[in-house]
Amino acid sequence: MRPALLLIALILLSTASAAEYSVRVVLIGYNGECLLNVTGQNFSTNFNVTNGSVISLPEGRYELKLFAMNKTFVNELNVTDNTSVTFNLLFTSSTENISLMRHIIIQPTLEVFEIILITNSGRRNFEGDLAVTLPTHRNLRIDESTLSFINYKVKGDELEFQDIIIPANSTGRIGLSYKLVSNVFELRNQKNQSLLILSALPVEKYENVVYKGVKNFESSKYEVFESSGSPYLVFKRGEFKTDPIAAAVVIILSVAVFLYFRSRSGGWK
Repeated sequence: MRPALLLIALILLSTASAAEYSVRVVLIGYNGECLLNVTGQNFSTNFNVTNGSVISLPEGRYELKLFAMNKTFVNELNVTDNTSVTFNLLFTSSTENISLMRHIIIQPTLEVFEIILITNSGRRNFEGDLAVTLPTHRNLRIDESTLSFINYKVKGDELEFQDIIIPANSTGRIGLSYKLVSNVFELRNQKNQSLLILSALPVEKYENVVYKGVKNFESSKYEVFESSGSPYLVFKRGEFKTDPIAAAVVIILSVAVFLYFRSRSGGWK
């Protein structure tokens, strides 16, 4: 029995070893040692790694957190074979490769909802201050963000995100809302930004925009405008009625607009 048990043990050991795969850790722009936390289902361990280190992991899905430069870099990995995982630790404060796409939804109450898509098309992570121009407003709120930033503040007609991080070759999203103080919507000094403006209010005058007609989204009618400059819109004066479902439908609406214009333009950056 003992030889048989030994044979079974060897087979089990061989099977367990075969299920382990080599994962090579690639660090771009960093040569020091750092801590790597690997977490999977019922599995969590730490490794001290440098560029080119090889670790062994069983088959499965993992979240990898690399701690370096007083920052945390996160990657997800599905291990089914020998593979590698790359962490980009290169940074820049230049906005050269940063562009913004803004969905601006103006409700009958003069309340404005925005979804700002921020794209970094460069090979380095962006870290620094980034400002967007706002119209004259009040009651500003940041409703959501997929990007990390230390703080934000309003300086004049600009909303500045301080120490925001935008990973290389990726797009993040920030949602915000505010209320116009008059029936005029104007953005000045636009740079590297494209805008889709949807107004539930009748527009009696506009400049520096392209009128795209009236579109129906979620049973509501909106006048749609495109702009890459400094849009100026004047809404027809009258009673600005309360829309109790505006906040509830804004995300659905922005997605619908995104899909509509993507189908017409052939793609988004």
